[in-house]
Amino acid sequence: MLMTNPTVAQIPALLNKLGTKRFVVPVVIFVAYLIVSWTMVGTLFGGYGLTSGDDWYTLSDSALGHLPACTAVVNFIGTWRPFQPTYDCVLYSIVGPNLSVFFVFNALCFAVTAFAWYGIIKNIFNLPDWFAFIIGLIALTYPDQVFRLGMIRAADLLGETLIFFGIWIVLIYIDRRSGIWRLVVGCVLALFALLTYESALAVWAVGLPLAALYKSGRITRHWLLVTFSTELTAVGYLLWRFLILPTTYNDKTFIVGAYEIKLTVTTFLGQLRDSFLLVVNTWAWNIRFLVNWRGAYGTAHDLPIILISLGVGVIVLLMLFVAYRLEPNRPILREPSHRRGRDLLIAGCILIVLMGLPFYITPLNLLVDKDHTFGTPLGVSLGIVGIILLLLRGGRLVLVISLAAICIVVFNSIFTGYRTADTQGLASNACDFFLRFTDVVERLPQNVYVIITAPRDRVVADYFGDAYQISSYLALLYFEGPHEPSSYSYGHFGDSGYMIFPDSWSELTPDGVKVFWPPWVTEVLHSREPLPDLAPLDHTIYIRYDPYRSLTILSAPENLEGLVVHPEGGARSRASALERHFCDWDTRARDTIQQLDQASQEQAPADVFCYDEGLTVYKLDSTGRSKAIQLSKEELNQFPQHPATNTQLAQGQDIRLYRLTSGELQINAPPISADAGEYVYRWDGCSR
Repeated sequence: MLMTNPTVAQIPALLNKLGTKRFVVPVVIFVAYLIVSWTMVGTLFGGYGLTSGDDWYTLSDSALGHLPACTAVVNFIGTWRPFQPTYDCVLYSIVGPNLSVFFVFNALCFAVTAFAWYGIIKNIFNLPDWFAFIIGLIALTYPDQVFRLGMIRAADLLGETLIFFGIWIVLIYIDRRSGIWRLVVGCVLALFALLTYESALAVWAVGLPLAALYKSGRITRHWLLVTFSTELTAVGYLLWRFLILPTTYNDKTFIVGAYEIKLTVTTFLGQLRDSFLLVVNTWAWNIRFLVNWRGAYGTAHDLPIILISLGVGVIVLLMLFVAYRLEPNRPILREPSHRRGRDLLIAGCILIVLMGLPFYITPLNLLVDKDHTFGTPLGVSLGIVGIILLLLRGGRLVLVISLAAICIVVFNSIFTGYRTADTQGLASNACDFFLRFTDVVERLPQNVYVIITAPRDRVVADYFGDAYQISSYLALLYFEGPHEPSSYSYGHFGDSGYMIFPDSWSELTPDGVKVFWPPWVTEVLHSREPLPDLAPLDHTIYIRYDPYRSLTILSAPENLEGLVVHPEGGARSRASALERHFCDWDTRARDTIQQLDQASQEQAPADVFCYDEGLTVYKLDSTGRSKAIQLSKEELNQFPQHPATNTQLAQGQDIRLYRLTSGELQINAPPISADAGEYVYRWDGCSR
C-alpha cells in the first residue's frame, strides 16, 4: 500500500487556509522581491567597496558636513535635486561609514519600488495578485544599464519609488472617493520625489490622469479634482526648478549634469526612437559585457555564479507557485481578456515614452549613456505580459508567463554575478592604491596636487580619471576641518581643496610636473581656475603607482605646512585606519595590509626578481640575502598559466612559491617576528 507523507498532504490545505488571510500574498510577494533585489544589487555574490566617483563624492559630503540639514540646497553638484543625497547623509549620521548598511538599503529600495509597481498595476488593470507579481518581477529584473552596483544608485531610484507610492495612494483615493487626505499625501510624496530625482515627472503629470481616466471610463468631477491636483504639483515643481532655484545660485554654485534643453523635431523624434531601441539594446549591452568579461578573465567564476542564479530562479518559481495557489481569483485566468492584453501592451508603450520624455528635449545620447534607462524595464514588464495575454490562454498562459519571468530573473542574476566580479576587481584596485597612499602620506593639507603615473602597460583604472569626485575622497580621508560648506571651493582643486589625477604621460621636470589635462577637466570642472601645464613642485605630490606591486613618492614638497610624508611607509593616522575599514571586505587588500605592516616593522623576509631566463627568490635577513628558489623559464612554463587550484611550484629555506588560479605568482615566507603573520607577496607573474 502506498503511504502518503502527512506533511506533504497537508500543504494544499495549509495554502488554502493562508489564502483567506489578505496580508499573506502581499507579504510573499514582497519577500520574493527582496530576495531577487538582494541578487540584483550584487550583495548575494559577495562584498565589494566603493567603485565610482559618485559613491566617494556622496559619502564624503555626508561625512564632512557638506550637506546642511542633509539636503543639497546649499552645496551639491545637482542643486535642483536637493533630496537626492538625503538618505545617504541620514544613514551616515546613524551608522557611520558602514558600507554594508548602505548596500543593504540599496536592495531594500529596489524591492520596495517593485512592490509599489505591483500595487499600481494590480489597481489600474484589476489584475490578480500573482499576475501583478510577475509584472513587478519583470520590472525588477529586466536587463538595463542602471548600474545597481553602486552606493548611490538607490538614490536615483528613490524619486521613482516615492512617485509610485504617491500614485498608488491617489489610486486608492479614486477607488474609495473619500479621504481627501490620501490625495494630499500622494501629492506631497510626488513633490518630494521630484525634488529627489525628476525622471518620473511625466508619469505623474500625464500617466496618473490617463490611468484615472482608464479606470473611470469617463470624465467626472472626481477625475478633474485628481487631475488638477497632479498638474498643480508638477507645475509647482517646474516653477521652483526653472524660476525660483536659479535666483539662489551664487559664485560658489557649481552644477554638473544639467543638460542643455534643446527642443527640436529632430531631437525629439530621435530620442523617441532610441527609447524603444533600448528595449533590445539593453540585452545586447549585457550579453556583450558577459562575452567580453569571460574572454578577458576566463571561466573561474562560472560555476558559483550559475549555481546561485539557478538557485534564485528556483526560489522565485516556488514563491510564484505559492502566490498562485493562494490567489482566490485564479479562475479568471482561464479566460484571459484580449482587451486586457491589448491595454497592457499599449500602456507599456506609453510608459516608455513618459519615462523617456525628460530626455527627449536634450541632446543626451540614450543609446550610449547607460544611466538613463529607468523606463525601459517598467514599460517592458507591461508589454511582455500584454503580448502573452494576446497570444495564449488557460494553463499555457500560466506556464509561459511564469517561465518567461524566471528566465529573465536567471539571466539578469548571471549578468549581475559577473558585474559584481568586475566591480570587486575595481574596488580592490581602489583599495590597493589608497591603502598604499595612506601608508606613506600621513597628513595631507588642502590645495595639493596628487599626480599619479603608472607603467604604460599597467594603466590606472578608469575611475581614477573622475578627478572631480574622487578628490572628495581625499578630503574624506585627510580633511581636518572645519566640516562645513564654507570650507569648500567649487571649480578649484575639486570641490574640497584637493586634486588627484592619473596621467601615465606626465613628466617630472625641474620646474614642476608636466601634466596633460584632458578637456573635460579643464573646460568643465576647472573652468573658473585654469589648471597649470606645470603642477608646481611646492604644491604637488608626484607618485609612481604600479597596481598591486608598489607605490613610490617621486617628488613631494619638503616644507609645506600640514603635509606629513613617510616615504619608507608605516604612516599611522585617521586616513590609514579609515581606508583599512573601507577595505576590510577584500582578501587581496588584507594581503596588501599585511605586506605594508611587515615592511613598516623591518625589512621583508623575502624578495623576488624576474628576468628573461626565469626568476629567483631571495631570503633576506640581517646577514644579507641568499638564494632560496631559482626557476628557469622552461621550468616555470611546465606549470599551467591558470591552474585549477593554487599550486606550489617550489620551496627553499622555508619560502614557498605558488602559481595562483588567477595566473599570478605568490611567495609565502616565515613571519619577521613572533607576533607577525606569515609574509605574503603576490604579483602578476613573470612573462611566459
